[in-house]
Amino acid sequence: MRLGRIDATGRRAAVPIPGATLAVPCDQAILAMGTAPERSIWRGLPATRQGYPSADRRANRVMDNVYAGGDVLGGEQSIVAAVGDAKRTARAIAASLERKGRGDE
Repeated sequence: MRLGRIDATGRRAAVPIPGATLAVPCDQAILAMGTAPERSIWRGLPATRQGYPSADRRANRVMDNVYAGGDVLGGEQSIVAAVGDAKRTARAIAASLERKGRGDE
């Protein structure tokens, strides 16, 4: 693969190189199948200049009781980044629920 031209999303698309192949022996492969996020669902939320929800990246918290992660935040698009976002968000939600249960919020 090589990087092609910048598309409408502002990113360079991967373009196959004819005849180029790579085989990687492995026991498992995990694929992250990307699709474009539905932007209408975050209309009215605080946003970045690029139009993505603006979140505290330590917790992926956009605002009270609203969390986001992965490519919805306009960041890296990989399975590793998505899992990291999910873990960070889950910890933040759990901490918020614990504070509410104690009456701290």
